[in-house]
Amino acid sequence: MFVGWWATPIVVNTAWLLNVTVVLLPIGIKLINLVPTVLNRLPYVTSLYRFHG
Repeated sequence: MFVGWWATPIVVNTAWLLNVTVVLLPIGIKLINLVPTVLNRLPYVTSLYRFHG
């Protein structure tokens, strides 16, 4: 039930360790953006709408 409470610090610490290196910076930034998803255990949604153009 409280998986997000212990998983979130692991994800945050991993992201900051990845941000130390320049090569792994994009992966670290993506992990920081996923913190709310890990905390709430909700599926990651990239966009709410599809644009046809």
